[in-house]
Amino acid sequence: MVLIAMKPLALISALALCWSLAARAQGVHLAAGDTLSIGFSRFDGCYPFDGPADTAVRLVFGNDLLEAGDSIRLDMLADTLDDPPFKTAVFSPAQPTPTVQLTGPYTGWLDRQGYIRVNMLSGSADIDYARFFLEQGSTYCDAVVVVSEPGGTTLFVILGTAMALTWAFMRRRSRSQHASLYHRLTSMRQTVTLIPVLVFCYSLPAVAQGVHLAAGDTLLVGFSRFDGCHPLDAGADTVVIVSFGNDLIGSGDSMRLEMLADTPDDPPFKTAVFSPTAPTAFVQLNGPYTGWLDRQGFARVSMLSGSVDVESGHFFLDMGSSYCDAFVVVPEPRSTTLFALLGVAMALTWAFMRRRSGSQHSSLH
Repeated sequence: MVLIAMKPLALISALALCWSLAARAQGVHLAAGDTLSIGFSRFDGCYPFDGPADTAVRLVFGNDLLEAGDSIRLDMLADTLDDPPFKTAVFSPAQPTPTVQLTGPYTGWLDRQGYIRVNMLSGSADIDYARFFLEQGSTYCDAVVVVSEPGGTTLFVILGTAMALTWAFMRRRSRSQHASLYHRLTSMRQTVTLIPVLVFCYSLPAVAQGVHLAAGDTLLVGFSRFDGCHPLDAGADTVVIVSFGNDLIGSGDSMRLEMLADTPDDPPFKTAVFSPTAPTAFVQLNGPYTGWLDRQGFARVSMLSGSVDVESGHFFLDMGSSYCDAFVVVPEPRSTTLFALLGVAMALTWAFMRRRSGSQHSSLH
């Protein structure tokens, strides 16, 4: 595949589209009038609890937080999107808010499934994920749902764009009767090579929901604050739950999980190796209470054999009468992705200019 024949502006535009797709893969941006539904069909786990019997949902925002001038309505639905909401609330904060939480009656999600509906009444916000709770007095169960998971519609958008560009090329060239064969073929190659670049974009949001680890790979997942604290009746310790994606950990796979206090250079305060004999959706490691008392820390995942998709890390600090937690999706989109794409664009642009300057007197063979 020859990319240096593409016009620099077209290439940069394609790479900018890549960035926008990858950046949006971690959440959904809502503007005034938009509606988003998020559902769950099972709980990830259940844990000891000392509190009231109710249901709750915590909605977590991304880069565009809910703040002054923004207003959302949050509905809790029992089984289907056609059900009437069993609890509704409107949130209009006076300052930037990373999360909102709505509590409903205990009976709402007793069948361990349900939905929420988010209506953006004014302003805008990025929705990253929702965490659903069923609190049953002595225990609570929860499920975390990340939005939006990449779908096939992204690919259709990319292919549609490529088809539109190809059509524009053919229409323009059909009107240029005096263009040379060299310029016709060069322009066609510029358009055709744009298609694989756009298809490459599809892979960016696809991996933005998780990290694939093969034998020898290592991944760090960290947190710098807790999302919230809640009543608990259990021991005092730290906990991390690592959840997997399509490629679960199973027979033939082995991974080491380490808990680190403050920085990736700290020695681990707890380590364990997991080598399950059947496919497993998550692994859990408990450490000493003192590990994350400063409300920050890391987990390091080292793949010893096989492979796995790591989607998230769920960090807990259990303090006897209460617990605090933080949920981290991996990988979070970073500005380094944009710099990498721009670097590729600059390199290809330089190669294009160099080739053009050296071929002014060459003919097409």
